Amino acid sequence: MKIAFLHQLGDPYAIVRMKALRDLNFDVISITFPKKNTLQEEIDGILHLELPRIFLHKNFFFKRVIYICHLMRLIKRLKIDIFHIINALNAAYLISGFNKITILEIEGSDIIRTPVKYRFLKLYYKFFFPYATSIILDSAVAQKSLNKSLGSNFSSKIIQFGIDLEIFNCQIEFGRARKKIGIGKKPMVLHTRGPGKIYNLITILKSIPILNIKKFN
Repeated sequence: MKIAFLHQLGDPYAIVRMKALRDLNFDVISITFPKKNTLQEEIDGILHLELPRIFLHKNFFFKRVIYICHLMRLIKRLKIDIFHIINALNAAYLISGFNKITILEIEGSDIIRTPVKYRFLKLYYKFFFPYATSIILDSAVAQKSLNKSLGSNFSSKIIQFGIDLEIFNCQIEFGRARKKIGIGKKPMVLHTRGPGKIYNLITILKSIPILNIKKFN
């Protein structure tokens, strides 16, 4: 069975999911949006295709719709069985998977925060979401927001991101991360992805005293 993922270049969550499905003997294809001077790592057993650089492909909103026909032809040519789209803003591409199993993966802020900031997105979501065979979300909070904003007529399921136990486990050699990035015994600074409220910096700062600093070094 062939499954194609449409996602942003280098998305770590997409890469983990694709590798897991590959290991389950799925025929996996990675389809990404073009991004200047950025390459995705080559993954054994996974075909990577980058969408062409065409007019308006850099525009935040237009890139969400301009590849509908291109993807439709690609899905037909590659005989895709399941089309998995990551990010609710890409929901218009559900049309490209007409007559196929289509999965829309909603990242939390897609449905919790973004429709509040850009109110027209509720109409966009209401129009395109019904084209999904099923919707998956990463939390009960996101699922509640989906039902509250758009009604509970959508088939949705919570699948949390989880962690890669090959990386995060008690058997990993102590100091491996320090050795890999070449910092030796130099002090490390804990930081979040950004300073915005969405990244919960205050919560992280409050949690530091709870940790046994000596144990975790």
